[in-house]
Amino acid sequence: MFSGGIEMKKTDLPEKQFSVIKWLVENGGGSEYDIGKNVNVSSFVAHQAPKALLTKGLLKFEPKGKARTGRIIRVYYPTFKGFLVYFSLHLPSSPDLQSIQKYYEENRENLRRAISNAQKFYPGEPIFTEWNTIEEWLGETLSYYHLCFAAKYALEHPPATIENYEKVHTILAHIKDDELENLDAYNNALEEENTLWKLAFEEAFALHYSELILSNKVLSDYMKGEISPTPNKKLYRLFQEIIDVKIKEAEERIQRLKLMKKAFKAKFKG
Repeated sequence: MFSGGIEMKKTDLPEKQFSVIKWLVENGGGSEYDIGKNVNVSSFVAHQAPKALLTKGLLKFEPKGKARTGRIIRVYYPTFKGFLVYFSLHLPSSPDLQSIQKYYEENRENLRRAISNAQKFYPGEPIFTEWNTIEEWLGETLSYYHLCFAAKYALEHPPATIENYEKVHTILAHIKDDELENLDAYNNALEEENTLWKLAFEEAFALHYSELILSNKVLSDYMKGEISPTPNKKLYRLFQEIIDVKIKEAEERIQRLKLMKKAFKAKFKG
């Protein structure tokens, strides 16, 4: 277990790899040299960890000039899944409210840096870009807990076609400098994968948030006028679209069940 209640078993991510992805998420990316200089790992780990994280689909990279050795310098950036893994590993293991509050007080600055970088990499994601509103709605403790919970939930319920991108991860982890002319095509595939993880995360966040505001206490406080959330059109539109999709899916399931009931009655009752 990492300090502060972070459990490795949540993603089976080795501690040194977690240290690397943590630094990249909180600092907006970096090269092997940057990793070796700023993360408490050996030069060997600084070289091997990005490869391992590429294989897991947590990183992508861009070439940025050449080193003195002639090798192309690769600057690594977190994928959307990389951000999800980072947030999921900041879900406190203790159910005690005081422990959770203390944990997020201690880690809030790093989490805010991560969210700020997520805003830069994914400016179309309102859960990141509208974070100040979410923090106002839920408060400093519950907002971060909810974010980390939604990230963990999305990872545990991955999109159905996500395995199709594993081959791309392996290629990127082993691609040679003289093969980088194909890098754009592989990064385009990663953008498709990012979209799938983005949708899974949005659904998890929106649905669990909706359940939260319908809980007895929150609903009671809202009806009493003790809660008056700041309006936010982007978040409203996102949550409304997700809920509408779920309503449609539920209606379609109900219709299928009615047809099954009719067919069952016709066959067995006569």
